[in-house]
Amino acid sequence: MANFSVRYQWFVHSRRFLNAALLGASLVSCAGDSSLVLDELPVTMPDNSNENNVLATCIGEPLECFLSDDVGVYRITMSVADGYSGPIEVFAESRRLMFEANLKSENSPKTLSFLVDVRDPEGDPFQNDIGIPGLNLRITQGASALSFLSAEPSLSHKNLFLIGDSTVTDQSPQLDRDAVSRYSGWGQFIPSHFNDEIVVANYAVSGEGTYLFRPNGGDRWGEISARMQAQDWVMIQLGHNDKQTSASQYRSRITNMITAIKEKGANAILISPMIRNTGVVLSSQHIWGDLNIRAELINIAQSNDVPLVDLMKLSHDWASSIGQSAAQTYFVAGDKTHSNEKGARFFAQMIIDTLAQEDVKLLDYKRLP
Repeated sequence: MANFSVRYQWFVHSRRFLNAALLGASLVSCAGDSSLVLDELPVTMPDNSNENNVLATCIGEPLECFLSDDVGVYRITMSVADGYSGPIEVFAESRRLMFEANLKSENSPKTLSFLVDVRDPEGDPFQNDIGIPGLNLRITQGASALSFLSAEPSLSHKNLFLIGDSTVTDQSPQLDRDAVSRYSGWGQFIPSHFNDEIVVANYAVSGEGTYLFRPNGGDRWGEISARMQAQDWVMIQLGHNDKQTSASQYRSRITNMITAIKEKGANAILISPMIRNTGVVLSSQHIWGDLNIRAELINIAQSNDVPLVDLMKLSHDWASSIGQSAAQTYFVAGDKTHSNEKGARFFAQMIIDTLAQEDVKLLDYKRLP
């Protein structure tokens, strides 16, 4: 990450100079790595001289933008040039995929709008690389087709909170590695599936289990609860790191989370942890002493009438169908637990497909193709 850090320092100085010149030290926006959500609407956009257009502050290839220094939820609006036909791919903050699609040519420009959750640190709090302060974007495809870019604080939106471990968290950018070698949580690829009415806030933490997220004293739970409001959504995937947790403790903590979420008027979704790609049969996956993670989650979901995405079974059946060696290409080489970018993207899609099959209302916020 040394090269990325040097590049970042240069960009920070460039960004501050350009922002002051173009916006008078006000809010700016560009393209990079973060948690966003998009929708597409044909509109007529103002030309590049518009004072809200900060596209000129973005630099490099891929195009990178370092915008506001402040934390918060931001609405990003991008306009694609009239007649453009081709791919668009946008990341934000700590390598969160915000948007990817092959756009078709139209008579008028197309507006892409999505929300970015900006926190400090921007990704997993226990990683050495805590990210770039403030709002940053990275446009890896279609940057030359952009004619307009703006960012402003979002005043109204729903939240989708992610609770989990290293298989869910916003892993560091790792831009010095190939995509197949980058540790990646599925939570980094969930944002691209949602529109600009909901923002994904990934609070997953590497190496952690139910203890950190328990409502009665868990440090991470306090951060989430302070932001949670009625009609928000919370995805919970915990179990990889509950090896020292008893069945009764696990059951109590997950149930208490659900209760606390419902008391806020929000909605919980349980997700069983994906398999470790060891070739072990499903019935032997994620069993720690008297704690059978999958069995507990099935019972808790039924008892509390909340949706369950059985990612453990889905990933097991998939790996069994293609073979352990083929499945390993979706994980970092030599690692049976952590997915690479291809794997994280794939597991995120598994989750979305299951929610669609079960008609979970969270997908009312799904981005239209």
